[in-house]
Amino acid sequence: MSIKDDFIKKIEVQIKDLEFKITKVGKKLNELNKDSLEHHEYETLKRELEQKRNKLQEQLIEAKEIADEAFNKEVAKDFDDLYKTLVKGTEAIIERKTID
Repeated sequence: MSIKDDFIKKIEVQIKDLEFKITKVGKKLNELNKDSLEHHEYETLKRELEQKRNKLQEQLIEAKEIADEAFNKEVAKDFDDLYKTLVKGTEAIIERKTID
């Protein structure tokens, strides 16, 4: 597997994980009273997770558009730095609220 393929696979896995978490948050929202503070907190959580997922999807599209030979270690490092930032941001969001 090339550097690009490895990176694309990593982003796809993270996107699927976020989609799973977004679904769980959505189910939790359906259980809560719409006027409650907890409902508002989960709405905010869902919105933030969706934003992270969208940014990762944009990054995935960009990575796929770069030619294999142009996706060298320097480009991979730039993408990986952005990826790590998004993942850490996602983890910080998740830590605020337990998703069961």
